[in-house]
Amino acid sequence: MTAKRPLVWGDDTHSLREIRDGETLAGVPAQGGGVSAELTSLMAGGVALANGTVAAGDAVFFQIGTDGLLRCSRASAAVGGHRADALAARIVEERVWFCQHGTVAGYTGLTPGDDVFLAVTAGGLTLTPPWEPGQFVQRLGVTLTESIILFTPGAPRLILA
Repeated sequence: MTAKRPLVWGDDTHSLREIRDGETLAGVPAQGGGVSAELTSLMAGGVALANGTVAAGDAVFFQIGTDGLLRCSRASAAVGGHRADALAARIVEERVWFCQHGTVAGYTGLTPGDDVFLAVTAGGLTLTPPWEPGQFVQRLGVTLTESIILFTPGAPRLILA
């Protein structure tokens, strides 16, 4: 039995396909906004359309829009928020190149080895997990260097008391 490869959302076809051996998003357009984040390696990712304001470096979640296309919005650990499915790595017009598992660069002031969590602020990342009742804790990964995060999202846990 052969192992299944991770799926990537096609940038032009708006459909899922398998990632090819050694594939990266090295060809991501150089223009972007917000944090100058970029994918340094890709294990799973692709392209979605922005649903509202999304900046490079934001934690995002996905929805299928009324037009049938994959769209992403900023995730939040706040009461009623959405868990993070990916990190927005590059923004070009309405298109958001995202990373669902892998490394994203462009952050500043990180300490290698720190855990990274979804913040209560929409799209935000934090080194201190939320702690108020009704919020949830979702570990997003770990810092590898002062500017690179290894995004390996975990399941969120609701804070009860």
